Amino acid sequence: MNAERIKRALQAKKALGGILGRPIGVCCIDDQKADIIEYIEKGFNIMEVAVFIGCSCQTLSKWLVQNKNDPDIQRALIKALIKESKGGWH
Repeated sequence: MNAERIKRALQAKKALGGILGRPIGVCCIDDQKADIIEYIEKGFNIMEVAVFIGCSCQTLSKWLVQNKNDPDIQRALIKALIKESKGGWH
């Protein structure tokens, strides 16, 4: 009965021109950008950063791909790569 009520409500909203679902472009970790950049620059991997900010690795990876053209994120990722390359092959 609950499922039927929800389906009817969604159909009614859609019929009136309403948009269903989460707004496009809104992510739960957008407001943690500074923290993400800081952790990446310090050399933490994706899994560790995801744990620190309280999301899944998949969410963080997807967010990084979606924001790959952001200059701050590009700078942080490049710094992390340089740091890794300097210390990785001893």
